[in-house]
Amino acid sequence: MKKILGHENKKLSDIYCEIASYLETNEVDKDQYGHGEFLNNFEVEVAKYVGMESAIFLPSGVMAQLIAIKIWGDDKESNLFACHESCHLIKHEEDAYQKLLNFEAQLIGEKDKVPTKKDLVKMNEKVSSLIYELPMRHLGGDLPDLEELNEIKEYCKENEVKLHIDGARIFEAVSYYQIPVSDIVQNVDSLFISFYKGFGSTSGSMLLGTQKFIDQAKIWLRRFGGNLYQLYPLAIPAKIQFEKNKNQFTNWKMKCDELTKSLQEELKLEIIPYPSKTNMFHTYLPISKKDFRVKCDEYKTKGIDIRLGIWEENEKGCRIEFTVGDATLKFATTELVAIFSELKSNNK
Repeated sequence: MKKILGHENKKLSDIYCEIASYLETNEVDKDQYGHGEFLNNFEVEVAKYVGMESAIFLPSGVMAQLIAIKIWGDDKESNLFACHESCHLIKHEEDAYQKLLNFEAQLIGEKDKVPTKKDLVKMNEKVSSLIYELPMRHLGGDLPDLEELNEIKEYCKENEVKLHIDGARIFEAVSYYQIPVSDIVQNVDSLFISFYKGFGSTSGSMLLGTQKFIDQAKIWLRRFGGNLYQLYPLAIPAKIQFEKNKNQFTNWKMKCDELTKSLQEELKLEIIPYPSKTNMFHTYLPISKKDFRVKCDEYKTKGIDIRLGIWEENEKGCRIEFTVGDATLKFATTELVAIFSELKSNNK
C-alpha cells in the first residue's frame, strides 16, 4: 500500500532486517536502566547536535514533558505553567498534568494564532514554565518569525519563567529559519524531541537541558515508571532513523512548497499557513467526514493510502493535515493534485 503522506509503509520484517543490518556493522550493547554505551553515546550525540548540555532517552513524549513541567514547577514552588490551548498537554493527554501532578495551566495567546511576546505579558507571576511548541501542529506547522522567537526567549529569562520547547517536530523548522536546530533552541531551558514523528522511528523521545536538569529528570523518570529495564529496542531504530533523516527535511519542505502552490493556484484551496513554513500544512476539503472515509476506502482498492488527519468538520468541510515525507516523494506533484482535485469535486 503506497501512502501519499509521511513515511512509507514498512513491513515489520523489513524494519527488523534494517535493524539486523545495522547490528552487523555497528557495536551495540544492551543497556540496563538507562546505562549502556550505545544508549548513552546516542544521548550525547543528540545533545551535542542540538546544542544542549545533556539528554535522556525516554519511551514517551508525554512522560518527557510532564517531567519537564514538574522540575520547573518544583524549582519555583509553583504548580502553574503556561501554554497555548493547542498544546499537547491540553489536547491529547487526558489532563495528566492535573490528575498526576496536581498542576494547573494558564492558556496564553489566541485560538488560531502563534503566541507572541505581547501574549506573555498576561502570564501570572506564579507561572513556573512556558511550553512553546515549534512548529505548532494544530496551526498547520505555523511558526513565529525568528525575531519574535528571540523576544519570547528574552521575556522568559527576564521574568524568571523557564522556557520549555515542545520540539516533537523541531527539525521541521530548520528550513523556515535557515539556521541549525542548535541556533533555534539557543537559550531555552529544556527541549523535547520525538523520534517517531518526523524521523519515522518507533516510539522514543529525548528530553534535553542542563546536566542538573537531566539528573533531576532521571529521578522523575524512575518515579513515572519510564526507567525501563532495557531501552535498546527503541533506541536502535531511533538512532538509525535519526541518522537517515536528519538532513531530509529540506527536501520534504521543497516538495511541500511545490504542492501547496499548486493546490492554491490550481484548485483554489485554502492553505494554512500559506506559504507553508514546514513540510506540513492544513487545508479544507469540501467533503464530509463520512464521505471522506468512503473515498479513503475506494483509494485502498487502488493500492493508495490517502488517510489524512481530520482536525475538524465545519461549514468549510473537513480541515485536514498533510505532512510531506519520503512516501510523498514517490508521487509526482501532478498526481497529488489530481487526488486532491478528485476529493474536492465530491461536495457535501
